[in-house]
Order: sequence, then structure tokens, then C-alpha cells
Amino acid sequence: MDTVYATTFEVDEVLPYDVKVLRRWVADRGVGTLEIKKRAIDVDPAELRRKLRPKGLGAATLILARTLAGTVAIAARRVGR
Repeated sequence: MDTVYATTFEVDEVLPYDVKVLRRWVADRGVGTLEIKKRAIDVDPAELRRKLRPKGLGAATLILARTLAGTVAIAARRVGR
């Protein structure tokens, strides 16, 4: 269902919330434009983006969220629009 009140994402991967793991993921995929969204965790997206050092031509979205197993980073891409 399309709506102007929400954005739909397709999940590509679920990664552990670990700066070293995420930095490697960003580098391996050549991500230069990195959008970071968060849900129920205390993190500054701009500071995390600096730590991950995105440089490249690709674009990605990381959604940080708490789960029963701990905090995860969901690599996703927008669909539609």
C-alpha cells in the first residue's frame, strides 16, 4: 500500500551493530552516500557516519534498531517513489 506518511525499505542484510564490521561493510560496497536512521538507540548518526568513513560512488541506508538479540544494523534500500 502506498502512502505519503511512510517510506518503504527492502532489507538487504542484517549486520551486528559494531563499528568495525560496519566500516568494512561500507568500504567493501564502495558506499559514499550513507543515510543512517535509528530507532530506540542513543547514537548520533552524523558521528557514526564520520566513524564509518564512507567514500565511493554507492549509496546505502543503515537502520539501527534494538532487537531481542541486541542492537543490529539493517542494510536496506528505498523502494518506490
